[in-house]
Amino acid sequence: MVERNAVVNFFCFLLPLSQYLSVRMLVVLFILSLLVFDRPRVAQLFQVGWSCLLYTLILGVGMVHSDQPLLGIRILETSFPLLALPVVFVALPEITKDGIYALFKSFNLGLLTTCAILSVYAIYRVWFTSNAGEVTYYGFTDLLGFQPTYFSYYLVFGITFNLFSIYYEEDQPQTSLQALSTLVFFCCLLFSSSKTTFITLMLVLSFFLFRFLNEEKTKKKKWVVGIAVVMLVTVFAIQLGGFSWSQGDVWDRVVLWDASINAIPDIVVGAGTGADQNALARYFRSHDLEQYAIEGLNAHNQVLQVLLANGLMGLFGFLAMLVYPLYRAAKSQNMLTVISIFPFVVYGVTEVFLGRYQGIVFFAFLHQACSGLMASEQRLPLSTNAEAD
Repeated sequence: MVERNAVVNFFCFLLPLSQYLSVRMLVVLFILSLLVFDRPRVAQLFQVGWSCLLYTLILGVGMVHSDQPLLGIRILETSFPLLALPVVFVALPEITKDGIYALFKSFNLGLLTTCAILSVYAIYRVWFTSNAGEVTYYGFTDLLGFQPTYFSYYLVFGITFNLFSIYYEEDQPQTSLQALSTLVFFCCLLFSSSKTTFITLMLVLSFFLFRFLNEEKTKKKKWVVGIAVVMLVTVFAIQLGGFSWSQGDVWDRVVLWDASINAIPDIVVGAGTGADQNALARYFRSHDLEQYAIEGLNAHNQVLQVLLANGLMGLFGFLAMLVYPLYRAAKSQNMLTVISIFPFVVYGVTEVFLGRYQGIVFFAFLHQACSGLMASEQRLPLSTNAEAD
């Protein structure tokens, strides 16, 4: 039988490397989980991913009154990870802390590979163009087809997990590699990040500083705090200097938020799955905001985008996905989950992170992995498939 953990680790490696390959690998994993691996039980699926499954169901119900059924189908297709990953995680033979950490390390290895490819390509382009602006923001990630906003989410998590692992895991044998990869991730972040991501990173780094003040000060913890301070100083210098590579924060988000609120046709069920952009575009055109309609801008706020598409019904499903794991993590003092999931609260203020596959699959992956991490530490049997392959 196929070694399940190895296949899932390979998917995690591909996730930050190639959207084309990762989505196909996810389909393969989903089919294997249903047909080859031990079939997941309904009770197990509910325990692991009830909120993701609920949100997917709400998207499906939103198709009933949508006036854009083809776009709605595309939304459901893009949201496939919310359905697939709970099934994949339940089909794992055993979910342990070491197993979840192995998935995160595979993700970071894929991310490091991506950073190496993009950095070499950036150096090549600068060598021939002598223009650093050619390799910043979209120019930095276009080789692999990544939207820089989502790529920066990956980088923030890569930094977060590495620092957390070095700080708290005393027996980690790969400390030097993790420290080096953290600096690589940070350098790449400087070329692909928006202000929202910088703010998120500052909050994550502040977590380590505050913990350091109230805990035993070991050598590893001092190294982590030193790295965090260097990053914070760099980010502050960039923000205070008004220097940013980002080309995306040029419109007035208050106008977009106001338009999104006023464009909601039904507060209970919204415009329907796939019909939200059409409803927003109509509002733009009727209020002398033609350029926004031409550019196809969304609400640039995850809560407002969900309200526009699926109303209060969709908002309930979305908040269940986002808030419930944070509540569980805070209650059980699982700080890795808190600092991994909380950034999406910040991202959601100015971005729609569930708008593309890159954002959806990453959120679903972290959601399921962190749920597994919390359950493993509480010794809850997320999977009964513990027999040897």
